[in-house]
Amino acid sequence: MSKKILLAVLVAAFLLSQALGTLTSFGSRVLFVTLIGLVPFLALSASYWNWYGFPTGFTFAELVDQVGGFGLAGLVLAALVKR
Repeated sequence: MSKKILLAVLVAAFLLSQALGTLTSFGSRVLFVTLIGLVPFLALSASYWNWYGFPTGFTFAELVDQVGGFGLAGLVLAALVKR
């Protein structure tokens, strides 16, 4: 596993632990971590598509990769980090 991915998941776990007061269900915890995956997509890939003309298929694949990866991490973290 890449060190960057591990660090990102650790940050997501920390943010999830801080938001546990409002995230009472398993689904809400998974959605919270999944939406964190939008941050790297919007910060990099969306601007590459908009400003540098990267192909839409590539950009969509990046969206699926980022959000899907964080979604899988969210399933694990939601099971581990509980109230």
